[in-house]
Amino acid sequence: MVEDPSLSIAERRAILSEWASDASAVESFPTLRLLPGTSFPATFACVMDTRDQLDRKIAESFEIEHNPLHRLVVADFARRRRDNSAER
Repeated sequence: MVEDPSLSIAERRAILSEWASDASAVESFPTLRLLPGTSFPATFACVMDTRDQLDRKIAESFEIEHNPLHRLVVADFARRRRDNSAER
């Protein structure tokens, strides 16, 4: 689910947050969550670890996209590509 390309990052995070909520808790076992479409419970910690993993992935992506050096490298690559195609 975390890697499902048909879901936006916001949708993935919302699903994980829903699974972490008490609405998915197994009665009398508050540390377990019964997820839709599964026949066995997952731990609350597992759901939260997955959400943290997604949050780290979001942060890394943001850092790469907003890093001035990254933009410079991409711009330089695009310029070289244009120059090379013009020479042909």
